[in-house]
Amino acid sequence: MIENIFQASPAEIDTEIASLEGQNSALHFAADRAQQMIASKYATHANREQARKTIADAMTRSTVLNHLLHALEAEHTRRGGWARYYVVDNNNGHLHTHTSCQNTYETTEWVWMPGMSGMTKAEAVAEGGKLTCLSCFPEFRAEIELGREPRFETPRMKRTREEREAAAAKKAKKATKAAANGITDVDGSPLKDDDGYTIKTLRTAQIKAVDALEQAGLDEIYADQTEDDPKHASQLLELAQRELKYAARLIAAIAMKQGRTVVEVEAELAVKADKKLAPARKDEAARKAAGKTAREWYASHR
Repeated sequence: MIENIFQASPAEIDTEIASLEGQNSALHFAADRAQQMIASKYATHANREQARKTIADAMTRSTVLNHLLHALEAEHTRRGGWARYYVVDNNNGHLHTHTSCQNTYETTEWVWMPGMSGMTKAEAVAEGGKLTCLSCFPEFRAEIELGREPRFETPRMKRTREEREAAAAKKAKKATKAAANGITDVDGSPLKDDDGYTIKTLRTAQIKAVDALEQAGLDEIYADQTEDDPKHASQLLELAQRELKYAARLIAAIAMKQGRTVVEVEAELAVKADKKLAPARKDEAARKAAGKTAREWYASHR
């Protein structure tokens, strides 16, 4: 609230006018909504009474605001008027000295720039930069064509900027998260599984390493169960060694990612693999204790 309008600057007075007009619009909107409530066939008696109170309060406050607005506008007139500036509300909206510029249309949406009120045209051009209307400021063509970025920002320009910044922040956050969760081979190249597919995250590498250790353990158990077929047993042991080699490659990448030793990571993942292998190892121990071949054991446990 301005304490002394006679000492206030044009920008201060017009900023206050803009604020009061916004408040007035909000009051009229609330009154219109209340009037709709009164007219609604679904409204209760209490709803209508509250709506009438809302309208009465809005009109009382609006009357006060109108008196203040009248006093402020009177000061504008008393001083002989001062320059006011307007911007078209879009992402490339130009600065104008009035809202009837030949370069605009009846449908053009305007934003009053009260903070610029009272500026000279030269000062306004400095604010508008390349988005200053040449028709409204023809004497400043050279300055406008320098292409300086504008200092002002309309509501739509602000929303666009904030949306762009939010999108950039979201992208940066996603990239940071990807970097934190991502993993590469020890030489910095993409980490691949045994089928040639890229392993993108640390978590996936950990899961696949545990799975490889588990499969190596299962292959060793199956090899022990086929001792009557040395060739098949040898093939299973080769598969187990391949799984262990694959797991070792993943473990090395995980250790580098976490800044830990290979021994630490291997011990940690081996515990998880052993837990998954426990049922199979228990079953195998029971088979051997019963003195049965794998075929006999599984035939009796179907």
